[in-house]
Amino acid sequence: MKTYSDCIPCFARQAIDAARFHHLSESDTEILLRQTLARVCDVDWQRPPPLIGRDIHNTLKEIMKLEDPYLVQKQEQTLTALSLLPQIQERIAAAKNSFAEIIRFSIAGNAIDLGAKTTVSVDVNTTFKDAMHKALPDDAISALQAEIDRAESVLFITDNCGEVVFDRPLMDYIGADKLRIGMRGRPTINDVTINDAAMSEIPPEYTIISNGSDIPGTWLPECAPAFVEAFNTADVVIAKGQGNYETLSQSNRSIYHLLLVKCPVIAHDTQLPVGTYIVQKRKDGCIVSLDPKYAHCGGE
Repeated sequence: MKTYSDCIPCFARQAIDAARFHHLSESDTEILLRQTLARVCDVDWQRPPPLIGRDIHNTLKEIMKLEDPYLVQKQEQTLTALSLLPQIQERIAAAKNSFAEIIRFSIAGNAIDLGAKTTVSVDVNTTFKDAMHKALPDDAISALQAEIDRAESVLFITDNCGEVVFDRPLMDYIGADKLRIGMRGRPTINDVTINDAAMSEIPPEYTIISNGSDIPGTWLPECAPAFVEAFNTADVVIAKGQGNYETLSQSNRSIYHLLLVKCPVIAHDTQLPVGTYIVQKRKDGCIVSLDPKYAHCGGE
């Protein structure tokens, strides 16, 4: 997905929010904001927004002299999500359509996103409660289930800490034999990295692949060769969240995107309102659908 003009105020907001949250001095806040605005002027807006997001948060790291500025928040969100996991598993077991319920909670976890918020406060318990009332795209969920069941290999590309705990039932459904889990290579905002897998209690039998990058998304030109090979050869690719949508929605291979629409730009690109739970199979920027009435290419 390209960078839209409406993304520009969001970059400035991210910089200011990060500065306020970490109690930066006014001089350091000015440095962060000036570098953010300079980067916006220099970058090709045909490239996806997470490339600029990476630069904002790398500048924050340099100012703070910290490799992982949101580590404490990541730990807190993970612990809260783990405390809710037994309730999630109980609701899935009791549901008439257990796979749909698995997808419901996987997408619900996508609300745990410090990059997309106007504040850096995320209530994981509210995320859990809100999930109960969301509509789901039944046909797309059934299609995804059928593809997973037929597949010999599935690459699941994760998004944020805490959220990845909500993804556990989907990982368990896919199974360790066919599942490969992709994670960020280095810290960026509250995205889950390969180093966060242990605190997220990902079972050791699951294969985790680092994408080698600190972009809050999956930008294949900067990903590790092993990750790119897994991406290209998997029978099914599932990508969680807005950052992965923004960097992969134009991919020339089919990908299932699972996400919560959290901003007007994504609403415009998907043609769905803010707050929608999305399950979309996309290729070359277009929804892959057997029904022509659902044919749509991002941004049109």
